[in-house]
Amino acid sequence: MCLGALYFELVMSLMRMYDNDKPDTICFEKLFEYLSDNFIMNFEKDTNRETKGEIKAASDEFKKLKSSHLIGGLKTARNKMFAHTAINFNRNQIANYEHATELLERTLPLLNKINLAINGKTEPYDRISKYWKGYAINFWQNLKK
Repeated sequence: MCLGALYFELVMSLMRMYDNDKPDTICFEKLFEYLSDNFIMNFEKDTNRETKGEIKAASDEFKKLKSSHLIGGLKTARNKMFAHTAINFNRNQIANYEHATELLERTLPLLNKINLAINGKTEPYDRISKYWKGYAINFWQNLKK
C-alpha cells in the first residue's frame, strides 16, 4: 500500500511537469515559452553569458520526451488509473514502476541544463539520489521486519 501511494505521488508530480492544458500549471512547455529568443537575447546581454545552447538542448530533450511512449504510458496510468479510476482500458498502454523512475532520471539532466543556462550552476542530482536511495532501502527493509 505504501509503495502504491508513493508511486502515485511520483507519477502525479512528474506528469504535472509535462502537462500543458492547464493554465495554472507550472510545466516545461510554459517555461520554454517564457525562455523565448527575446528573453534569451536580453538575458545574455545582461549577464554576459552564453545560454542559448543549453536552453535549446533542454528544449530539444523536452520535445523528445513529450512525444515519447514513456510519457504516453505514464499519462495513461495517471489519467485512467489514478485520476479517474477507469475500469476498461488497455493494460498494454500502462506504465510500469520503472517508467516513472526512468522519466525522473531523464528529467533531472533536462532541469540541470536549464539551471546551468540561467543560474550558471548545476545541482548534484546524482549524489542527492544516491543519498536518498540509502534512506529508501533502509525504510523498505524495516517494513519487512
